[in-house]
Amino acid sequence: MLYIIIALFIWASSFTAGKYAYTMFDPALATQLRFFIAMMIVLPFFLKTRKSIDKSLTKKLWGISFLMFPIGILMQFMGLSYTSASSAVVVIGTEPILVLIVGFLVFGQKVAWFDWLLSLVALIGIILLVLGSQNDGAVDLFGLLLVFIAGAGFALSIHASKAVMSQMDNKIYTAAILVKGSLLALPFSLVLIKDWHIEFSWLGLFATIYLGVCCSWLAYKLWNLGLNKTPAHISGMLISLEPVLGVMIAFAFLGERMTDLTAFGSVLVIGAAMLSTIIPILKDKKAKQVN
Repeated sequence: MLYIIIALFIWASSFTAGKYAYTMFDPALATQLRFFIAMMIVLPFFLKTRKSIDKSLTKKLWGISFLMFPIGILMQFMGLSYTSASSAVVVIGTEPILVLIVGFLVFGQKVAWFDWLLSLVALIGIILLVLGSQNDGAVDLFGLLLVFIAGAGFALSIHASKAVMSQMDNKIYTAAILVKGSLLALPFSLVLIKDWHIEFSWLGLFATIYLGVCCSWLAYKLWNLGLNKTPAHISGMLISLEPVLGVMIAFAFLGERMTDLTAFGSVLVIGAAMLSTIIPILKDKKAKQVN
């Protein structure tokens, strides 16, 4: 369980680290550098094992990589450049709900009534998040929209990756996604980079390296190690804490604050996301006890 908690803490800190990285690099440049750092870590292993990958999975891997990197992480961190880290991490907290909605819209999966209700609550929370920050400009609607679209891309990639991951070794899959995703993101990054000027700072450099090594590689490694040793219902409940940790880290390191209305909206979003994860786990556990 410790591995999972560390992984969640690292992911929760990524938006705060991103803000520091932007003090040195253009947002798109910082994100692409993050991709390349992670890619270089796994590249030797990928080159060694790529021939073992079933050719029938090649197109699917490219597709998943596209959803995760150009659509997911790159768009997510471009959105971060427009809005506060705390507001961005709150919207990322809707991902458990987005996974359910995407499953319903794209794959025809059944969605329980309480999930629709929680989705509505989360939407109201996001609206309050924006309305509560109109005066101080801390929250930007366009930035949140980019983060939300990125979350939808991640949700789609989660569904698409299930069948592929069942046919591949996890380490080979992770390496392939990192390499392919980094390459796919490059042309988009080159178009999005507005400023090639680098304002050197040790904090900005460390943050960029941290994003590449810890957030893009180490956290996934720890998460996978933790999943093998932690009951599914425990890991499911723990992951719902990520946005809470993210907001706390943004408050502690960036000095960000929320108005009462913004805070209430954030509570609605995070609460809805947590319940969407916890309720199915509790129902499944109860059903097993009955049987």
